[in-house]
Amino acid sequence: MNSPHSLPLPSLKSQPSQESDPASVVRDFIETVFNQGDLAQLESFIDPAYRYNSPTEEMVGVDALRGFISALRSAFPDMHVDVTDQIGDGPKVCTRVTLTGTQRGEFEGIPATGRPIKIDGVILSELAEGRITREWELLDQYALLLQLGILPADDAT
Repeated sequence: MNSPHSLPLPSLKSQPSQESDPASVVRDFIETVFNQGDLAQLESFIDPAYRYNSPTEEMVGVDALRGFISALRSAFPDMHVDVTDQIGDGPKVCTRVTLTGTQRGEFEGIPATGRPIKIDGVILSELAEGRITREWELLDQYALLLQLGILPADDAT
């Protein structure tokens, strides 16, 4: 029996789909493009006007991102990105990740070392209309360079 004061229950069709939930989009992007290497799916996750910023790098556009991911996957063919934590607020999602892999190819001018890496990072992604438009990323580059043997380990005792 409906009361005159009861509110209608929302239809399941009016709920956001898994694909349009910003946190799900970011997780699916990481799994599909970074972990599975399916670069053909890049445009379904990334806006054509995509912009990326980190302390050492800036990229604009899908093609720049495609080149970066391709080079990263060539250098670390067993690369895997684990989402360890994630929080969203509207169109913005903050994702904590752990990246693992073994350097088998040149990376940023560093010849293959054969060394494994495990680095942590945080990515702030902004989405519009179900696609990532902007990202700001901080990766532990110091740990990366230590693990690759580029920087000497601190011998202080």
